[in-house]
Amino acid sequence: MLPHFIVIGAYKAGTTSLHEYFAQHPGVYMTRVKEPNYFAFDPGNERHLGVARHDFPVRSLAQYEALFANAPPAARRGEASPAYLHSPVAPERIRAVVPDVRLIVSLRSPVDRAYSHFQMALRSGRLRDPSVPREPDDAMWFRASLYAQALQRYMDLFGRDRICCVLFDDLVRRPAETMQNLFDFVGADRGFRIEAAYAHNPGGMPRHPRLYRALQRVRRLPGVTRLLPSGVRRTLARARDATLQKSDRLDPSTRRRWSEYYRHDIERTADLLGIDLGHWLESKDRTT
Repeated sequence: MLPHFIVIGAYKAGTTSLHEYFAQHPGVYMTRVKEPNYFAFDPGNERHLGVARHDFPVRSLAQYEALFANAPPAARRGEASPAYLHSPVAPERIRAVVPDVRLIVSLRSPVDRAYSHFQMALRSGRLRDPSVPREPDDAMWFRASLYAQALQRYMDLFGRDRICCVLFDDLVRRPAETMQNLFDFVGADRGFRIEAAYAHNPGGMPRHPRLYRALQRVRRLPGVTRLLPSGVRRTLARARDATLQKSDRLDPSTRRRWSEYYRHDIERTADLLGIDLGHWLESKDRTT
């Protein structure tokens, strides 16, 4: 019992929404644990782009297969772990265990994604300094917006035809159409229409940081994931998200600096995918 498809990332680019939308489809089975991170777990190096030890809930193949044990026989099985995109070990491990798997990668404007990731690090308490760096540095949330090398690794291992790229803007603006194409890609009925009224895992900063973190810790308790119905878990997530308020926009001069930092990688990514990504270099703020 292994997945037919995996959403491999990127962080803060709609992977939670993809997980929830796939889970709505009657012909698709998604793991109850979102982000099992199994293929990124490396006992010799347990930190990958900010994924800490407790973020590896699944550490053996038996545990991983158990995630799909309740899938209906005819269902298309899937999981979503954004840690996989930049993991140094995940691509080879995925190919070794599920060589015929289909891969979905969701990409977002590197500047907006990095800023959203920065805010997530602040919300979680992993980052203490709230001042936004004007110049790019070697921080994990900066590096995770460099897509080209990671994409090339997966394309070399799996081939272009088994990797489907989704742009975050399309997922936000045209969720139904985007998901119909993805249902077709994974072998599910493309005629199913999703309910997309709720914004899953939105950005922003908490009005009450302690309350936000307490609700986040409750949601991540192993028993909550294993035992509580999905509706209850979604209620907890919405209670957590209700504590958020819209964050300040990124300073225009900082945005321009970051855009220049990512320019070469954006051009390489566009060449790999065969699409125009020039809008990622525009000054318009698309953070959510």
